[in-house]
Amino acid sequence: MGTPVAVFILVGEQPWAAAMVESVGRVTGYPVVQMSDLRTPEVEGVDDVVRVPMRVPLMPYRLKHLALSPYREWVSFDTDIIVKKPLADVWERPFDVALTQRMEYKCLDPDGVDIAPFMPFNTGVMFSREPAFWQECYEWLRRQPEARQHWWGDQLAVAEIAAQRRYHVLSLPGTVFNWTPNKQHDTSEQARIWHYKGPQRKAWMTGEAAEQHATN
Repeated sequence: MGTPVAVFILVGEQPWAAAMVESVGRVTGYPVVQMSDLRTPEVEGVDDVVRVPMRVPLMPYRLKHLALSPYREWVSFDTDIIVKKPLADVWERPFDVALTQRMEYKCLDPDGVDIAPFMPFNTGVMFSREPAFWQECYEWLRRQPEARQHWWGDQLAVAEIAAQRRYHVLSLPGTVFNWTPNKQHDTSEQARIWHYKGPQRKAWMTGEAAEQHATN
């Protein structure tokens, strides 16, 4: 079994992505691969860039990239995360895909409806050994109304295919593998991956990452 690869999907420039790439490489030692369209600039520090033309909305595009991944074992990250602790022991467990549980908070759609109960997993951190899972997610989402193919569409697709129980889905605690601080100086001793969701947290992320790097 070879070394897993860390991947992330990026369309357009996101300045905080470099902090994510640096933390992943430093803490895990995994090669970091950027999955992008034909125009997005390469993020500093990545080991490779895989490009696919973007001909579908963003969420199906994300799933299509994952389905086409040339790597056998990979872990995907959103660009607004910082890896704090190694992840090697996850790969010692049996699974087709390993998904992180959603932490307790509401996700409101444009109509103000909480759709979190329909999305038990947050797709900011995902582990995979089975490309067919992602192909099914992609095909399911492409059959949905266009409104679902944008924000949160990938999370709806992942929840749907996981619920069919045709794949071995390992559920990982979000408090450990996909933790989100609520205040700038929040901390967690158990969290291995910190997820800085939203504009304000992304500002905390870049400041925190720079401070940590300076002390290492």
